[in-house]
Amino acid sequence: MIKLQDNEKVAFAGLLHDVGKLLNRSDEYRKNCTLGTQHPHLSSWFIDYLFENNILEKDNELKELVQKHHEGPYYDKSINLNSIEETREKNGLKKLGLIVARSDNYSSAERIEEESNFGKNNFKTRPLDSIFSRINLRKENEKDEISRYKISMLSEDNIFPDTRDENPQTALNFVIDEFLKEVKNIKVQDAKSLFINLFDLLKKYTWSIPSDTQRKVCDISLFDHLKTTSAIALASYNYHIEEEGNLKDITQESIKRDKDENHFLLIGGDVSGIQKYIYGLENTKNTAKRLRARSFFIKLLSDVGAYKIIDSLDLTIANIIISSGGKFYILAQNTENTREELLKIKKEINDTLYKEYQADLFLNLEWLEVSGRDLGEKFSERYDELNDKLDVGKGKKFIDNILHEPILENKDYGNGKKVRLCPICNKFLIGENEESCPHCLKDLEFGSFLPKMKKLAFYTKNIDDIKQKEGSINLFGILCKIIKDEEIEGEPYLLNYYSDEIQRNMGYVKDVYGGYVPLNDNGAIKEFEEIAKESSSKNLGIIKGDVDNLGLIFSVGMSGLEEEIKNEKTGKEETRKGVISISRIATLSRMLDNFFSYWLPKTLEKNKKELGSNYVVYSGGDDFMIVSSWDKAVKVSKYINKEFNKYVANNDDITITIGISITKPSDPIYFSSKWATEAEEKGKSSGRNGLVLFDTYIPWENLEKVFGLIDFFGKNYRKEKENNGIFNQGFIYRLLHYTDMAESYETTKNPKYLKFISDFTYDLSRNIIPKLKEEYKNKGITDDKLINEKIKKDDRIIKLNKYFGIEVIENQEDMKFLKIYMRVVINYIVRKNRENREEN
Repeated sequence: MIKLQDNEKVAFAGLLHDVGKLLNRSDEYRKNCTLGTQHPHLSSWFIDYLFENNILEKDNELKELVQKHHEGPYYDKSINLNSIEETREKNGLKKLGLIVARSDNYSSAERIEEESNFGKNNFKTRPLDSIFSRINLRKENEKDEISRYKISMLSEDNIFPDTRDENPQTALNFVIDEFLKEVKNIKVQDAKSLFINLFDLLKKYTWSIPSDTQRKVCDISLFDHLKTTSAIALASYNYHIEEEGNLKDITQESIKRDKDENHFLLIGGDVSGIQKYIYGLENTKNTAKRLRARSFFIKLLSDVGAYKIIDSLDLTIANIIISSGGKFYILAQNTENTREELLKIKKEINDTLYKEYQADLFLNLEWLEVSGRDLGEKFSERYDELNDKLDVGKGKKFIDNILHEPILENKDYGNGKKVRLCPICNKFLIGENEESCPHCLKDLEFGSFLPKMKKLAFYTKNIDDIKQKEGSINLFGILCKIIKDEEIEGEPYLLNYYSDEIQRNMGYVKDVYGGYVPLNDNGAIKEFEEIAKESSSKNLGIIKGDVDNLGLIFSVGMSGLEEEIKNEKTGKEETRKGVISISRIATLSRMLDNFFSYWLPKTLEKNKKELGSNYVVYSGGDDFMIVSSWDKAVKVSKYINKEFNKYVANNDDITITIGISITKPSDPIYFSSKWATEAEEKGKSSGRNGLVLFDTYIPWENLEKVFGLIDFFGKNYRKEKENNGIFNQGFIYRLLHYTDMAESYETTKNPKYLKFISDFTYDLSRNIIPKLKEEYKNKGITDDKLINEKIKKDDRIIKLNKYFGIEVIENQEDMKFLKIYMRVVINYIVRKNRENREEN
């Protein structure tokens, strides 16, 4: 049976203090709770549930900490911190209770207690509002309609908001019943594993529950509030124990000083050099497998870095506040020991990366001192400050290594052995008869294992006792091992799982790594050549995209909103502006990551018949890269943008820009990704919120018009051995020439380029109109006058004249379209029909 130590009690109390907010929304569970009907009573009921099911040894102190986490004379005695039944010397338990209560306040300073008399909303049915609804980067862009989430288990099918006003009791009771069933099945023997499983289940079942229901906008997820409260509480406890020695010597006054003194450390980690590392492949052999492995390694590096820090600082997984896209943010105690440990870890990791990975990758690690008030009211400002430090740190990467070891040694230097550069990465020396370097061999090995991965184990202890065969790698003292179907060895620090078929007998936490690879009929990863063959011209489309103005969204997007902050002395609400807590930023980050790392790969897999084979190189945080056939790349980009708009509640302050490069499968991925990056950057510099295709920026709002014209040409294009079209390849190429002339005229205003109009008119009369006459005659119309009248009204002639005829001079909008977008239209048609060339 698990018995908790003081630091564990604080962490568990923080994680479970408001679990009653899930339970007390249910009339059924409120009715069955004999302790009372307020959420702390239901939280205490849940602790009893853990005891009754032999998950945790009975611990009345934990019950007291969970039930009595409210501070102030205006709270009922049964839930009041001051009524804790003391069991320790010098009010020891009340000190722990004060840590939890204050951490609760710092986590979400914006809240109003939902059972309070001034609450107007029905807390039992109130859904979680989409946090994206309230993002506002422009004064004139006020949001009237709020989107909300259905109460449900976390899955890719349930993360989109809708316009509901309430959640029914039936849906709520179903979620609670399933939650309690899964909790009952936890069979672990240590506190760490129990914490990880409860953390995982709370994420699954409370992600769509609002932590507060009495505001106009209730957008902070209960899960993020529980997570951050636990993180703050444990960091506070560790700080006071390290600084003051033991619980007896800690004073309530010093705990209260957490609010205004910098007792906390916000740590930021950022893997630098990602692009260079992932795409550093000179050879195209097995590119798909190698790319998948390298992308996964970046996530592994970020995760291992975060786990190493929390393990060495006696923190829990809850202290990793944000983790996505190669970045992580951890909340820790601000002590000398913490800073020394961080310096040691930073040096250990980067020494390894410098020597073994030739300085391609760098773990940028910085930290910032913060107070409880910063966490509760000014977190976005401190988050910005830390990101500024990370930006500065990027410019100093490996500065100490370069000073002390400017030349990277190699074991094969000077031994007379014949060597050459690895033909895959062109970076490491190998023997004359070796096929590739150890790193590239590991890439191929991992790339083959990943499609079959069901779990990923992380070991921090007794590593030598674990079989380290294929599918495992030791990173900075942490062993990472891919699990397919085999038994799990030893006692992992934690286990990531990727399917729901698990027994909760170890520390399991659901993970997504933002990757998906299409498989061929033999069950092997499709190589890029196979994906390219799905297009008519056998080309690839490399898609790169990310969210626009992300920094502004986090720093400015919620700053103009007013919040009611409770006065600690009076209990009354006071209006404050720009209050952004750690819980709110955690919710915003996690919700954004859910779309890219969770929904996007799974949706592309589900819709492969419609959207084709899409190799997701990476997708997480706020960006993604996908390899597709070139024509499906356009379809996928349109689809992503449309669904992203729905996901962010159609908020036009939150947009994405996508760039597409069209390449051959034989092109090295380094160059293909570079071209896609350049396309994306062009979109960013040209106005954002759009797509770059054929080196042309197209705002999303104009894309339908562009593709409407593409459809028009496509329907009327004469393909080989078919006679249903009137535009052949020669005519399409001449339209491209006329487009060149129109662009030159708009640029120079030289009237000689207007000759494109007369050239087009002649072309039309000589090559298109005779075909139309023949078409009408084949329909049985013999009167020439009638045929001429029909041709004048024919949509094909009207549309061609609209953009290439004399009337385009008089219509600035059509001339602008011709100048900017017509090249995209024609290039698309030419490439789409490249295999159907015919003589002019």
